Amino acid sequence: MELKLGSSHFSRVNVLSFRVGLKTALGKKRRDGKSGPLQPLTTIQRVHIRCLVEKYGDDYQSMFRDVKLNAMQHSVATLQKLCLRFHIWKDKNPLIKRKK
Repeated sequence: MELKLGSSHFSRVNVLSFRVGLKTALGKKRRDGKSGPLQPLTTIQRVHIRCLVEKYGDDYQSMFRDVKLNAMQHSVATLQKLCLRFHIWKDKNPLIKRKK
């Protein structure tokens, strides 16, 4: 089964839910004015951000200019948010829930 952009699989609801999820992941404000909680990075994001942090530390301008490691060409502000999320969730596996 092939998916085409005009098919019913890409409905308006799916696109809107994707946008809301992206806003939440980046910590942007929602319609109600509140920011969503910072979500843990995906495994691939952790690998890329770890390489950038190991090479540049907290020098976001240098991270921004490195086209090899920053292949997605994230802006300085996005790199700061991703690094913040990396440092928050660095020692924790978000997939394992710990008993209290």
